[in-house]
Amino acid sequence: MTPVLEVRGLVKHYGAATVLDGVDLTVGEQEVVTLIGASGSGKSTLLRCIDLLEEVDDGQILLDGDDVSDPRADVAAAQRRMAIVFQSFNLFPHMTALQNVALAPRVVHGRRDADDTARDLLARVGLESFADAYPDRLSGGQQQRVALARALAVRPRLLLLDEITAALDPELVGEVLAIVRELARGAVTILMATHEMGFARQVSDRVCFLDGGRVLESGPPDQVLGSPRERRTQEFLARVIAAGRLG
Repeated sequence: MTPVLEVRGLVKHYGAATVLDGVDLTVGEQEVVTLIGASGSGKSTLLRCIDLLEEVDDGQILLDGDDVSDPRADVAAAQRRMAIVFQSFNLFPHMTALQNVALAPRVVHGRRDADDTARDLLARVGLESFADAYPDRLSGGQQQRVALARALAVRPRLLLLDEITAALDPELVGEVLAIVRELARGAVTILMATHEMGFARQVSDRVCFLDGGRVLESGPPDQVLGSPRERRTQEFLARVIAAGRLG
């Protein structure tokens, strides 16, 4: 079966700095793959390259077998098959929660049921009663849940999550992770970067440790997080444990 996502030898430079140094990665249908690693290891850059927000210097990005990184590819069409949620919520402040979620399905995808879909998704993330609320009336956790609903509204083949709890106060993290946990049980294909190791262990099918712009170790979460083989993975997790984030 063709993977939903296949990354082959991906290279990305920023000036003289090599941020991604030959990344190979696959994500299968309805699989949850989690990227872990220290700040600067390339996790966010990898997600941005996959979503075609950054140009790659070498390698390929295949979505359902199509090379979307080919210079001749239709970038906009490829991006309509994916959705990405960032650390910052990026909601439109002049729009209600409902309007934020319904915007892309209506304008980009031309769907007439955009409002109904948006209400269903807000209910799915526990915010049905906040449909008419503007972002400044929502907590950080609520705004991030709206951002997740907005991403799901386009019915993406691949959902990309970039450290989506990093900007939240600790007491708000749980409500967002609960939504992702529910999505992971459903028919959603997810590639996410997170610093929440306990959460990664619970929801992931595979965990990939990035170091120096490469996938240094990959495998089931119990193996990578519980019995890592690579010395750099062991050192990283030891620092995580010392910081109390393993969970």
